Amino acid sequence: MALHNVNTPAGEIFWGHLLLMLCCVFYLIWWLVAFKPGDNNFGVGTSLIIVVAGLLGLAGVVLILIGTRTIPHETGLFPGNSLLIGGVIAYILLCVITGILMKRPVTTELFLITGWVVMELSTISALYGAGVFTWNRSIIFSAVVAVAAVVSLVAYGLYYKLDPVPSYIDGTIPLVMVGIISVVMAVLAA
Repeated sequence: MALHNVNTPAGEIFWGHLLLMLCCVFYLIWWLVAFKPGDNNFGVGTSLIIVVAGLLGLAGVVLILIGTRTIPHETGLFPGNSLLIGGVIAYILLCVITGILMKRPVTTELFLITGWVVMELSTISALYGAGVFTWNRSIIFSAVVAVAAVVSLVAYGLYYKLDPVPSYIDGTIPLVMVGIISVVMAVLAA
């Protein structure tokens, strides 16, 4: 599978994950500049940074989803639409748990965390079905995604309860994890 060819499913998954990693880098830069404790900087520059992050992320997700849907595979690690249905149910439950029970404002990050988990598990499932990932690699990487999801959700839940500096650091944790996992996923899918 030629990685340089974005028109192959493997290339789409590879380049999509690299774009997702770049999205995390720009999102992290935006976060570090815009939310710096005592010196919040929301202006044209930070707006451009987050727009670039969003465009990179959107392009990455589209490539990953196209690659995942078009890579030849008859079966996957997870059956049918179970991940999509599970993701919708998980998002609704997480909105209730964080919004109502924890009294934490529901923000875009909750949707991003849930969507990222569903996308990565779908990618792992497709790569397993295509024979690119072994059973062991699929299970291990699914566990890595699950741990990253839990850590991200803990960071999400704690954000408004922390003092400014710990809160600032807390907000970077999911971005760093997703960026690293995106690079690893690109390499493993190659």
